[in-house]
Amino acid sequence: MNKADAVIAAVLIVFGSSAFFVALGYPAGSRMLPMFYSATLAVLSLLLLVQSVLRPSRRTSGNIDEDSVEPARKVIMAVIFIAGYVALIPVLGFYFSTACFLVSFIVATRAARLSMALAVSAGTTCAIYAFFNILLKLQTPLGILF
Repeated sequence: MNKADAVIAAVLIVFGSSAFFVALGYPAGSRMLPMFYSATLAVLSLLLLVQSVLRPSRRTSGNIDEDSVEPARKVIMAVIFIAGYVALIPVLGFYFSTACFLVSFIVATRAARLSMALAVSAGTTCAIYAFFNILLKLQTPLGILF
């Protein structure tokens, strides 16, 4: 049994179930999406719980190997990048912060070369602008600089 998966699954089942019952109190037109997401979360968490109980633990020794540390480093790096991105939005504005975040994250994770990171960043930023500002006519957060 993988204890970490079981604990996380149990917490998510409680959270999903609670959110589902809270959504029942919403107006009829507003409750369907929260109910769908919370029910999906609860069902998938239940599947994770069953899987964690039925499958033996993957860890065979008490030693931490380098393969298990690398994913943790990637998660920590992603959290730091996202926190920096959110912190820069009020200063640089949404679009410039998004472009900087995408380029730096893609390059830092070595997901693509710089030229591809720039292209993906520009394309994504333009698509977000077109969707929010042109199609939906919504204003995204403006920063001090832009």
